Amino acid sequence: MQRLSTCETGGFSGKVMHTCTIDAGSLVGIGAIVLNDAHVMEQTVVAAGAVVREGTRVGPRQLVAGTPAAVKKELADLPMDRFERSVEQYLNLAGTYLDQNMP
Repeated sequence: MQRLSTCETGGFSGKVMHTCTIDAGSLVGIGAIVLNDAHVMEQTVVAAGAVVREGTRVGPRQLVAGTPAAVKKELADLPMDRFERSVEQYLNLAGTYLDQNMP
């Protein structure tokens, strides 16, 4: 597992992340909040608007949603190439909107 000292996020996405760990290949949706000491493990999706409580561990390969965030689906059966394509499409779309100065 690769751990990074910085977290790269898309601009204007309204997400809030406090001293948490987000592992490689994970996606934190628009407006999601990940609180102190939470750990989003590899290839996990935190849905838009979800709140991951302080100290919570989610994943690996899970979809979590809600307030507080709860596991809605296991992603273990999802082929990795499909998951990675979905994340890539999400990031490309965000980049397109930013390039066009769209809100």
